[in-house]
Amino acid sequence: MARRGRMGRGVAPTEKAKDFKGTMNATGISDVTLNKPTVYYNPSIDAIMVQGAENQKYDIFNVTGMQILSGVLNTEEVSVSTLSRGLYLIKIGNTTVKFIKK
Repeated sequence: MARRGRMGRGVAPTEKAKDFKGTMNATGISDVTLNKPTVYYNPSIDAIMVQGAENQKYDIFNVTGMQILSGVLNTEEVSVSTLSRGLYLIKIGNTTVKFIKK
């Protein structure tokens, strides 16, 4: 009678692993850390505070999708004093955050 389901023919598993060069994680893909900027509205100075996005382009949109402001983040704050009260979106790189101008 023939044996079915027999595995492990050839080289023993420990011998296979000994010649392996590379990563030993499940996918073989290195872990990537995404640095998302921290964004919040500071009503006392009427500005959006942005941390972790130096020298990145930003766009501010109203709720209808119209671009209201844009620029490059040279400091950690973006003045929104010219905006009317309401809900807005700020896009920095691949990150979009909503904020309410009071």
